Amino acid sequence: AAAAAAAAAAARHHPPPPRARPVHLFVLQNGLWGNPGHLSWLADQITAHDDRQRAARGNEASSSFADSDSSPRSLPLLPVETLNSTANKWIRTYDGIDDCGARLARLIISRIQDEQKPPVAQISFIGYSLGGLIVRYAIGVLWANGLLR
Repeated sequence: AAAAAAAAAAARHHPPPPRARPVHLFVLQNGLWGNPGHLSWLADQITAHDDRQRAARGNEASSSFADSDSSPRSLPLLPVETLNSTANKWIRTYDGIDDCGARLARLIISRIQDEQKPPVAQISFIGYSLGGLIVRYAIGVLWANGLLR
């Protein structure tokens, strides 16, 4: 029992390791009767573009916003992560914009709160056709819950 108490006390004095560098999250939402496969090419292109930009800039992502001026060339690049939504595919897109938007918002909230993944510093939304309306509804839900500023 004394060993367990000592281990617990030691754990309190050693904070968990810091989370990884923040990411720019791209949320992708398919349209009516769509599925995540319809946007997988785009997700791959976003990631590939991020890799090319990082290589061209010499991986300046380690610089901080505080150290940069306001020109686009000087802003640091955040690592990119894509979230190709599986929440609303095929017939589930017939559930209505409010239900689909709420499902997408829950998926995004789950990702933002996932302590096993890097924190989200920026978020961009891409949705085609009905997916654009679903995204707009999800943004409203995130805003109402104080997750966007």
